[in-house]
Amino acid sequence: LFIITTALWVPHWKSRTALAERTLEWQTDNYVMLAFLGEEALLEGDLESSKPLLEKALQDAPIDLKYRHHIEYLLALWAGKSGQLNEAASQLESILESHRSSNTTPPIHYLVQAAYIYDVHLDQTRKAESYLKSALDAPWDGNFSKDAAIRLADIYIKTHRTSQAIELLGFLAANYPGNDEIIQKFRAIQGIASINSPTHFAVQEK
Repeated sequence: LFIITTALWVPHWKSRTALAERTLEWQTDNYVMLAFLGEEALLEGDLESSKPLLEKALQDAPIDLKYRHHIEYLLALWAGKSGQLNEAASQLESILESHRSSNTTPPIHYLVQAAYIYDVHLDQTRKAESYLKSALDAPWDGNFSKDAAIRLADIYIKTHRTSQAIELLGFLAANYPGNDEIIQKFRAIQGIASINSPTHFAVQEK
């Protein structure tokens, strides 16, 4: 019913936001539209408006629906943006554990987001590295896999594993030759490796 209704209404509404708001006027428990509006508010930085929408979406979503994970992920993002970093990490852990217990592969961006929180905010680099490696073990998924690889390379650089950073950034540079960030990181780590090489010191001594 919702798909048919949407198909009929789309030409008459100027935005998906307007369509979602109109839908909720007569389908107050439409968790898809609630989550959409909650996510939109979240991305716009309206934390006050987004949380009740997301909580209502989660409340109304069927218990066995995979879409619940998406809503839970958005609530974890809300916690992170609100400065509740340990809560955000806990929520992400719960989502990932649910995937593990059901033998399903979590979306790569769930793993990348968890890694970001652990590495940048909670100073748990080892756990972040584990999640990024898990992300890269999954089939390549465009920007999310690329982001996971860049972040893992940054961890290699930070922890002085230069050869591993060069290998990973070399792979990225070959596959994304137009990406300035990747090319700059690759050249920088090559320069560091060159300076630290025995050959460089031998030349300096001469």
